[in-house]
Amino acid sequence: MARVLLADDNESVLFLLNEVVSFLGHEVVACCRDGAQAKEAYMSCLPDIVIMDYNMPKLNGIQVAKWMMQNNESMTKIIICSGDIEAEIIRPIREYYEREYHCYRKNK
Repeated sequence: MARVLLADDNESVLFLLNEVVSFLGHEVVACCRDGAQAKEAYMSCLPDIVIMDYNMPKLNGIQVAKWMMQNNESMTKIIICSGDIEAEIIRPIREYYEREYHCYRKNK
């Protein structure tokens, strides 16, 4: 199964993610409480998957994801989660992926 790095500043969410990912048979290689810790852990653990919060201290999920993609020779899959659904958070994420990966969202 996959080696997974988790990053969330909310201890309860981090615990829950750890439990679910482990229950599904994956190996949690690091649990980080902020974006800077996630960067450090990424380099030392080389995970297959990163699941992280958007809103974290020091560096947010997008900042960390951009850095990981620039330093991502192993093609780690990156999942960014957020409890916020406000446009000012979602818009930059969507625009980044549209620009960098030429992925366009169809309006229904």
